[in-house]
Amino acid sequence: MATLLTRLTRSPLAAATAVTLAAAITACPNFTWAQEQARLEEVVVVARKTQENLQEVPLTISVLGEEEIDRLGITTTEDVINYNPGLTLTQGIGGDDIRPDIRGVTSLSGRANVAILVDGVDQTSDALTGAGAGQLISLGLFDLERVEVVRGPQSALYGRNAFGGAINYITKRPSDTFEARVGVDAGSEDLIKANLSLTGPVSENLAYRINVTHKEVDGQYDHPVTGKNLGNEESDAISGSLEWIATDQLSILARVDYAEQEIGERAILVNPYNACTRVDRSGNEIRTEGACQYIPFMQSPTSIGELPATDARNIRLSEEGTNGVSNDLFNFTLQARWEGDDVSVLSNTAFTRHEGNNNYDLDHQETVTRLPTWNPPGSPPFVQVPGLGAITFPWVSANNPFQYVYDADNERDVFFQDFRISFRSGDNLDWLLGGEYYYEDYGQDDYLRANGAIDRNNLTTSASVTTALWLDVTDMSGGRPATDQVDEVRELTGTLPRKAERETEALGFYAAMNWQFRPDWELSLSARYQEEDVDIEYTVIDATYPTPMFDRDKPGVFYASIPNRGFCPGVASPNGQLCAVAPPSPLATGPGRVHGSESFSNFNTRASLTWHSGEDHIFYGSVAQGSKPGGFNFEALLVPANVVYDQEELTTWELGWKGQWRDDRVLFNGTVYYNKNKDKQASANQPAMDGNPPVPYVENIGDADSWGIELTNTLLVTDNLRLNWSYSYIDAEYDNFIRTRSDGASTVDLSGQEMPRSPEHSALVSIQYNLPTSNGEFYFRSDVIYRDEMYADDLGWTILPELTTVNVQVGWIAESWEIIGYVNNVTDEDELISAVGFVDFRQQFQNMYTGTPAIQRHGGVRLRYRF
Repeated sequence: MATLLTRLTRSPLAAATAVTLAAAITACPNFTWAQEQARLEEVVVVARKTQENLQEVPLTISVLGEEEIDRLGITTTEDVINYNPGLTLTQGIGGDDIRPDIRGVTSLSGRANVAILVDGVDQTSDALTGAGAGQLISLGLFDLERVEVVRGPQSALYGRNAFGGAINYITKRPSDTFEARVGVDAGSEDLIKANLSLTGPVSENLAYRINVTHKEVDGQYDHPVTGKNLGNEESDAISGSLEWIATDQLSILARVDYAEQEIGERAILVNPYNACTRVDRSGNEIRTEGACQYIPFMQSPTSIGELPATDARNIRLSEEGTNGVSNDLFNFTLQARWEGDDVSVLSNTAFTRHEGNNNYDLDHQETVTRLPTWNPPGSPPFVQVPGLGAITFPWVSANNPFQYVYDADNERDVFFQDFRISFRSGDNLDWLLGGEYYYEDYGQDDYLRANGAIDRNNLTTSASVTTALWLDVTDMSGGRPATDQVDEVRELTGTLPRKAERETEALGFYAAMNWQFRPDWELSLSARYQEEDVDIEYTVIDATYPTPMFDRDKPGVFYASIPNRGFCPGVASPNGQLCAVAPPSPLATGPGRVHGSESFSNFNTRASLTWHSGEDHIFYGSVAQGSKPGGFNFEALLVPANVVYDQEELTTWELGWKGQWRDDRVLFNGTVYYNKNKDKQASANQPAMDGNPPVPYVENIGDADSWGIELTNTLLVTDNLRLNWSYSYIDAEYDNFIRTRSDGASTVDLSGQEMPRSPEHSALVSIQYNLPTSNGEFYFRSDVIYRDEMYADDLGWTILPELTTVNVQVGWIAESWEIIGYVNNVTDEDELISAVGFVDFRQQFQNMYTGTPAIQRHGGVRLRYRF
């Protein structure tokens, strides 16, 4: 804690907090503890699938209530994470690739670590191909009653995706009293957000709720070539719900949601190269500062050290531009609840239909007409050997420029059913029994392409292309591999989509028990058995080209070759010096199909022992298990052993204390935890074979340990002054972790290395002051959010600097209306929000770091009217 305070005094946090606290205290002439009538409100949560007082649940849970969500403008998962120290957010390459991490259980690749739930329904949506998150996480949030962030493994109750924790969004229910509200937000970047909600009775036993939301906003950055706005967003959403109180015991709630979202091409910064990656004689990877010449499989430019702050000059995109992300989402949920004297039965049924498109500049580079070649050391400048890029993309020319674009259509149908019964046995034993079924059918048409001429619209262009390429694969260790080729003018026609489909079927049975075996002692046990079956089918990408082109128009073939020794087992090159390896045919002749299926099963438990020390304090200890199911790598060039990756396991031990003092005017929660993370799903690289580039894939590659401390404190300093602070300390490192370097030529032992995206210190300080008057009340709030520096990549070569953000709100609140002005990032901090290592497609090395720029200072006004 002393280390944190020392760092904070060097940052804007100290000054901002001191000024805010002094102003708030000075505004109250008689500064004393809150009077007798002031109390902290009781918070009810459903983290254990039943309604409970937050302070009596032996779990670490943070809650954002309706008022906070509204006044802070919480509209995205990113916002939720921002107000929860110990949670981090990684923005991937795609426009909606968002990856939450929690407590140092960092996602290195593979499935998601944190479950995203809406009213208890799993909406996590893992990406179909690649190793990112799904599109649904990025959708806007609206009509929320509260947000519950549950830390630690929740697999015993929530199953498949609640590996490290869960974020549960609870929507508002209909009311039997008429209420209406209109809200309008206007702010920087031409922000306009409008919301209308209506709720009330239809009849004595039937109530309704309707919510309509519209949002549009420009981005803060522009395209470096075209000047087009980047990161602009427009969305519309509507929801309607009906609740029927059929009898005193039976109620049925039906809800329908529909949302449309458009997010323009995002601003992504490509960090400048400042170092060189080399492999020494022992096969170890080293990085040194300074310029670097590209030598295939030997050395490559890269980055090390602290990644620079946001600089719009580092936004590098193809001048043609892309469309960004579009999503259409339909949700239907049906909840039926029957309440008896000691028995409760709940059925929760949901159906989700999602259609989306992702279209973005995958290489995040300018359009080029020539890929790099290698000038061997000591050779004349005119002696050049094609670089790896020239091998992979032989058609690149002035008429057919290089522009690597990701373009995919997605369709996803999900059916979810949860059925549970809870009952009491005697006076001190509560039971919960349930079963859960999840089915997902996820399809994708992938039009990934390397240039603008060959695209999804089946455009035709004439270009001089390499129609045949021979490469000596016996000399790929840094020497000068011999090549020969045939160039022709050909007409190139648009691509076939690469089709991929994944069917996931999961069935789980769970049980929980709370036993108060003594007046002040309680034992809680929960367990789940789950089976998950995954079936996949996908189109094979041509072995030598990034797009499965029509066979009749394929611009060339690649021949893995050997020197001509007088006898050619395959086709000879034009100069007669190389021979294609037998049989005399290319590595692939066009799209084929791959089928696969795999089953994963697990049994996870959670146990906690709680001591109630009086009415206001509990002390608890718990141990919980989590399992993250395995999956498939959709890549045709992988050897069979690398196609499937297995489950990841997590065990967490936790000690906690929850307490209240001074007649519920002071609240303090503290937790100490230890995580043992086994068989981590992480990125690996299959070494280059037959002249092809290294193939990235997901593998179970090692273990990791982490421990930490979490503290929260809420004080009603006076009737009008409220102080909240929370703090997280994380110590996370690899325990046994061997990583294959990006070209597949060597490995790196990362044992003992600090985990990426796990800040040692993070904190939130919030001060709120309400000054009542005869006509309403003056409202002031300031939030100071601190994140320590952290590694940006799993090798620990690059660092994201520490970041302090100050947000301020001032407003007036009356009985039926309120107006609040706000400024976020008051000090205009410009550090990167996140960064990830990625492939430089011109070199085929994972040594490029792309960063998400800071959200610059912005502000606006929020107006609400209730009638």
